[in-house]
Amino acid sequence: MGIVLPYWTLIPYFVYKENTDWIKLHLAPLHDASVLFDYSNITVGHFVYYAILIILMLIGWIHFVRTAYKDKIKTRNLYDVIISLSIFFAIIVPIVPPYADYTLGMLTISACPLAAHFFSLTSTKLTNIVFIISIVIIAMISIMAIYTSYLEIPIL
Repeated sequence: MGIVLPYWTLIPYFVYKENTDWIKLHLAPLHDASVLFDYSNITVGHFVYYAILIILMLIGWIHFVRTAYKDKIKTRNLYDVIISLSIFFAIIVPIVPPYADYTLGMLTISACPLAAHFFSLTSTKLTNIVFIISIVIIAMISIMAIYTSYLEIPIL
């Protein structure tokens, strides 16, 4: 809302005043198609981080869909928005890879509540094993990122 609201108010005003040059100049960088599918700056760390987020997002999403009937309606609505944001950013990251640092952060913010919903509201033996495995994998990747430069190798 904070990013889009100024456009909702200013664009109709400038269209009314017939001053559309400002809109064209301001939104021109969004039309730059050279950044689409440019994987030259993507590293192994970006790819691993994206893969972990997608896996946790999908696990949380499936869990939420299977157990949504137990949640209140406002919780379901909130998680529907979070799922929509997660899907959007999961699609945006591979389409616009030069902005992966920013979009992976946004994907993290939207995917973590799904994973947290899964980890906090399940208590079967299988889900406990999944939790332990995910913690071990994330800890290993974190240690590898600190002590080696393997995750900084470009993919292409």
